[in-house]
Amino acid sequence: MIPLSDNVGGRHGTPWLTITLIIINALAFLYTIILDPEQRAIFHFRFGVVPFEFTNGAVFDQIMSLPEYAAIAPIVPSWMTLFTSMFLHGGWAHILGNMVFLWVFGDNLEHHFGRVGFLIFYLATGILASATHILFNWESSIPAIGASGAIAGVLGAYLLLFPRRRVRTLFMMGLITVMEIPAVWLLVMWMVIQLFQGVGGLVVAGGGGGVAYWAHVGGFVAGAGIVAGWRILRREKVWQPNRYETNGSRLYQYDDDDDDYYEPPMPPGYPPYRRR
Repeated sequence: MIPLSDNVGGRHGTPWLTITLIIINALAFLYTIILDPEQRAIFHFRFGVVPFEFTNGAVFDQIMSLPEYAAIAPIVPSWMTLFTSMFLHGGWAHILGNMVFLWVFGDNLEHHFGRVGFLIFYLATGILASATHILFNWESSIPAIGASGAIAGVLGAYLLLFPRRRVRTLFMMGLITVMEIPAVWLLVMWMVIQLFQGVGGLVVAGGGGGVAYWAHVGGFVAGAGIVAGWRILRREKVWQPNRYETNGSRLYQYDDDDDDYYEPPMPPGYPPYRRR
């Protein structure tokens, strides 16, 4: 399933932060592909999240201090890789897939949270996604890279904020077709797939590379949890599927941020609420 667009594109203005994040990811990827395979692997090891480095830091440092490992020893503190890893990708399919999801869903959250708020949200969910990956891969020395944890956070928040939006989606399951489906269906299906794959990985013997599904799960839960927690603090219902939806004939009144007082919509035919 590949999302192509949602049904509110172009009404928010230019999403400069989302574009900037995409450009940074693209530049970092273009740098790594000019390296030879060995140097690229070292670069990913140094700037990716290595779970063993966090769970057995003293042992990891001892190993990396040995002369035979001098060429691959990390050159930044462990905590910094939680940020640098978000901007590295392992191949064209990896980065293109992530950037498509960020482009389709990220602009909505940038408008909703504001640029500074969205940047904080993006980085926070990326860190929580990495923490989840570390939790489920305690002894792994394979570096985890990619923006998918933070983007999963974007998807989790989108699910609670805009579940009724419709998303044009490319399906490639035997028959290739494009369908417009509610965001809630797409995002729930995506989450179920990640959870299923993550659980499947736990019961398969042996380690190795591949997709960090638990980072996806952790990021998604973190993104949804931040929105849910904010609504709980404001004593609002967590599930408000119609909050930011509007009649298609009155798109000029469209507004999906929280900068004004909110009152639930009245049923059709009723006069509007008055603010007190």
